[in-house]
Amino acid sequence: MGETPTGKEEPEARDTAAGPTFAEASAKFIAGQTAAMTMMTAMNVNLATQMAGIFMGAMATALEKRGDTRTQDVVEKPKVVPLRVVRKTDPPKVDDLKRISGIGPKVEKVLHGMGISSFADIASWDEAEMLSVDEKLGLDNRIIRDDWVKQAKALLEG
Repeated sequence: MGETPTGKEEPEARDTAAGPTFAEASAKFIAGQTAAMTMMTAMNVNLATQMAGIFMGAMATALEKRGDTRTQDVVEKPKVVPLRVVRKTDPPKVDDLKRISGIGPKVEKVLHGMGISSFADIASWDEAEMLSVDEKLGLDNRIIRDDWVKQAKALLEG
């Protein structure tokens, strides 16, 4: 042991046969993290994400070396989900809703967005549904005034 300028004793050098020194182990660890950080930068991932990844990697490595198994409890086993047979169905019928008086291209597009695409959809409405759709579209009772349901039923019959 040697004495330092502050008067404190310097610890003896560690025997390398017993294992790598702290500096060597740190250098290997940091080299891997630096490579990961470089790759993330090349992939255009921001610094905060990189630092979080480095921190999580360091924590996982430290816990693994310590023999801590708590990290294994977090990972759940995948659940087995039985396969479902999906039958191909015909696409829903799409009628030209503009044939109903009071429906223009814009209203038709909004109706399609609501899942209403056929005369049968409109023909099946009761008064509550008419009022609900009218309110959503902001049409001031136009659906009832123009009697869309009656028009849709007439168009269905041909």
